[in-house]
Formats: sequence, structure tokens, C-alpha cells
Amino acid sequence: MRMHGKRFKLLLSIAVLSICLLLSPAVLAEEEHMGAWIDEIIFVEEPSQSAAITRLAVGELDIYASAISDAELFQRVMDNPGLEFERSFGSYSELTFNPAGPVFPETGKLNPFAVPAIRQAMNWLIDR
Repeated sequence: MRMHGKRFKLLLSIAVLSICLLLSPAVLAEEEHMGAWIDEIIFVEEPSQSAAITRLAVGELDIYASAISDAELFQRVMDNPGLEFERSFGSYSELTFNPAGPVFPETGKLNPFAVPAIRQAMNWLIDR
């Protein structure tokens, strides 16, 4: 009985090795992937949350990365088994000023945010 078990393991090992050898030329013939796994990312603006949900449902959009606070729209998302969502508690908003200049080379217009005193005044003006 013991010899039968060893013979079976040997035959199984030979069969697995044979399959690997038969498949290896096909695997080696495949082109090795270079670079990122994503070839293209297309960003689109969808200002309507309702339209975004519809576009997600029909497959025109892969992701809608914006908060939806309307209860009726959220219910549409929850009612559609083809849509997934994540809950997020909190958000982040910012004002970014371009301090280049004082004159934009492309347009020749004055950039007020190139002046440090104006940027500081904006900090005092906006209640954060």
C-alpha cells in the first residue's frame, strides 16, 4: 500500500510538470507588461449629480468622486444593486493662490496674489 502511494505521487508530479512544460512556451511567448496597468484615464466633468448617477448606472462613468447629500439621489444609489458607494464623514476645501508674477508672462496682466501682503489680507478676510 505504501508503494502505491509513492507511485501515485510520482505520477502526479510528472503530470503537473508535463502540463507546466507544455504551457511554458505559450506563457513565454506573451509580451511582458511594461509600465502602468492603466493605459488611459479620462476625466470628465458632470455637474449634475442626478445625471452622474444615471451615467454610472449605464456604464458611461466608472467613478463619481463627489459627495451626494440629497437624500432622494442617495436612495437611487442604494436601490440600484449595480452601484457601489462609500460613506464619508467630513470634507476638505481650500483656496489656492498662484503667487507667480507679479505679472503673468502669457497675458501681461498683474497677479495680485504675487504680493505677500495681499495673500495675508486674504487670510484675514476669509473666516476659516
